[in-house]
Amino acid sequence: MLTRDDHIRKAGIPNMASGKWALSRWTWQDNLMLAWYGLDTDFSVRLYRPIAGGPVQWGVDFEQPVRETPTVSTRSTCCSTLRLATAGSSVDLQETSPYGVAVTTALPEMVIDPAAAGFDGDVLAPVPVTDAARRVLAFCTEPRSGWVTYHLAARSTHTSGLFDQVTTWSLLYANALAGRVDIEDVAGFSRDRRRDFAARVAAVPEDTDLHTMDDDGVATVVNLCHFGYHGVWGPKITKMGALYRPHAVPVLDGHVAEVFGFNREGFSNKARQHGLDRRERIDKVVRALAIWIRIHRAEIAALRDAVTPTVPEIHDLPDLQLIDIVLWTSQDDKPIYRRPGQGKRWIDRPVGQHVTAEELRPEPIPAAK
Repeated sequence: MLTRDDHIRKAGIPNMASGKWALSRWTWQDNLMLAWYGLDTDFSVRLYRPIAGGPVQWGVDFEQPVRETPTVSTRSTCCSTLRLATAGSSVDLQETSPYGVAVTTALPEMVIDPAAAGFDGDVLAPVPVTDAARRVLAFCTEPRSGWVTYHLAARSTHTSGLFDQVTTWSLLYANALAGRVDIEDVAGFSRDRRRDFAARVAAVPEDTDLHTMDDDGVATVVNLCHFGYHGVWGPKITKMGALYRPHAVPVLDGHVAEVFGFNREGFSNKARQHGLDRRERIDKVVRALAIWIRIHRAEIAALRDAVTPTVPEIHDLPDLQLIDIVLWTSQDDKPIYRRPGQGKRWIDRPVGQHVTAEELRPEPIPAAK
């Protein structure tokens, strides 16, 4: 490890290995490549080098247990690679060339693991960051994907104030963005139902991330997601709710239901599945997402850094919506045989042309001469 400070190097490495020292950016400078290989069960160090370039992210984690992760090869101008051994506080420094060497750096798994969270059935397997990044890049550069038609198109609605209030057109607009328009849905969105929905939205803290909420806060999100009436249940309601509270309300559609082992109507059908009714299924999934995002900050940061250089709009996308894209594309890739017209699996698609938010910004054009 080269820090340009011999005292820091001699004192810092043993302390860090024993878990007594907090890292800081000034300590490491810009010429360190840190690789971890699985330490004792209480301590690990990670440095993430984004796949698509950009600034590195590092962190010290005290976790149980340390997980083995995939690796990728990259280029670095560091002067040494720090390898922290498994034998307690012992440290092995592996010197490398200062002129640029190939270094293997661990990338963590996303560890979206529904089975470990207590979900049954044909649940989604853990998704590595490398796979998640490839899918997100393909999804966000596909001009007909939900990223373009829903996420980017919805950005202007927040600045315009369109979703500062609940109207009969709120449901129509939300479902139009999602490609599901039914005039009967709008007709059924009565004044009493709009008031009920608005009250549930108001109860959810504005601009507050789901993973930062306490139990009572998460309960308000569950209550909002549970709202509905004939023909308008989980998928349609949460797509509308996410426009009002994008940091807190997940989109609970058929793909997400299948991710957690339920059938495609898992967030709409009242019948019990795996011993849970509709509200209980929503509650379990929302809380699982909140907990997962809360404890996997570094993995999400690594994914965001991998995608942002190509899709800058990802930088300020709420964590919840970024994970939603990972879940949706990973589930969409599960079938071995693709439906006609479905195209290649997201993980196999090449990265396309960047679609900017500016291209989707509404521009009023006067009809009068």
